[in-house]
Amino acid sequence: MKHHLLSVVQRAGGTPPGPEALAEIMRRVEAFDDGLRAAGARAADLDEALAWGRRAALATTLPIEVRPFVDQH
Repeated sequence: MKHHLLSVVQRAGGTPPGPEALAEIMRRVEAFDDGLRAAGARAADLDEALAWGRRAALATTLPIEVRPFVDQH
């Protein structure tokens, strides 16, 4: 079975968001996490994994790398 890794990409030296903006980001991240858990944290294929990556990018306001890999078990 192929799995997909979603990685948050945050550049070094960036300015963190202010408290109000961070609170809104965390609200969106929590909603993203709730949706991911409700879906069983699985993506049927790369297209679905990329869709989850887009949702994560919208929630975090950061780029998300989606990388497929094969489970060896």
